[in-house]
Amino acid sequence: MRNKTGWLLIITCLNLMVMACYVPAASAVRATVPVEQQDSVGIGRVDALPTDNLIYNPWFRTGNQASLDGWIVTSSPSGGWGASQKPGNPTPDDIVGTAARVSTGRGQDRSGKNIDPGADTYLAQVVSANPEKRILKFDMYWVTHTVNPAIVTVYGGFSPQGPWNAVWQPFHQVHTKPIHPESGRGQDLWVYYSDSTDLAITTLSQGYPYYRLEIRANLPDENGGFKISGVYFTVDDEVQIGNRLPLSVLPNTV
Repeated sequence: MRNKTGWLLIITCLNLMVMACYVPAASAVRATVPVEQQDSVGIGRVDALPTDNLIYNPWFRTGNQASLDGWIVTSSPSGGWGASQKPGNPTPDDIVGTAARVSTGRGQDRSGKNIDPGADTYLAQVVSANPEKRILKFDMYWVTHTVNPAIVTVYGGFSPQGPWNAVWQPFHQVHTKPIHPESGRGQDLWVYYSDSTDLAITTLSQGYPYYRLEIRANLPDENGGFKISGVYFTVDDEVQIGNRLPLSVLPNTV
């Protein structure tokens, strides 16, 4: 449940590098994933997520290091999702911001590349829930250069292994033209894109004891990049009007 009106500036100037990807063989990731890092004193501070969040490791970190621990990555020979840690990524505390990322790379040497254009990449997590609660809520921080598409699908099931029934698609984005912020700070794009989506809410006709949250991204070209953090998913038995994820990263300069 996001308050999109007050952005706090606790960052220094850095260029955004959006990255990561994975497809055909699913595996639970623990620590050995590619990590994007840059040294700086600045961080992008945000408020903590609501305490009812069902997602494990929503900030993509273990301790003070970027990590995809607890997430399921589906990989392919083309590459896959990786972790990012750099100032400008969202963080709810004093730890340098972290995220999950896919990127086709930047510059002539394709620096930071971890996926080829046109390859589907999947990141997922299975959570347990109270099946009596049929209201689902979803939100996250996100940023992109180009992506076509980025989709979040929620599946319901009666066991943690499935079978899975697609019940909701709270996020669907297509962006094929990179945006350059007037400030020149690539990390300001976190504000531009995250501010464009609200807390998504739906009511199911039937609740489930398990849900699989799946994030799919396909980067269409050599400008491709997609990054996420602060993933929020929960079930509820009532809707609290006006509540949103506290989103207070950076000033809205775009």
